[in-house]
Amino acid sequence: QNASAIIPAILSQTDHLDKTALMRATDNGHVKVVIMLLAHGASFTHHDAIEIASLIANNSKPTIAQEKLQAILQNGNLDWV
Repeated sequence: QNASAIIPAILSQTDHLDKTALMRATDNGHVKVVIMLLAHGASFTHHDAIEIASLIANNSKPTIAQEKLQAILQNGNLDWV
């Protein structure tokens, strides 16, 4: 299999708590990992978008308004990643 087929499958796997790598990274405050996972196509729910936006907004320089970032995430526009 090629990487383009394997990566989405890996990113959607969940652990024993039903959390993906993206949500684990978000929960643990790993901003760079979250951005890398988003750039590689990690999927997320509406609720996840709120948490992800909060983490990135609170750790970005210059700051990004959480509401703006959340709207960008929910609209699926990840060009900024």
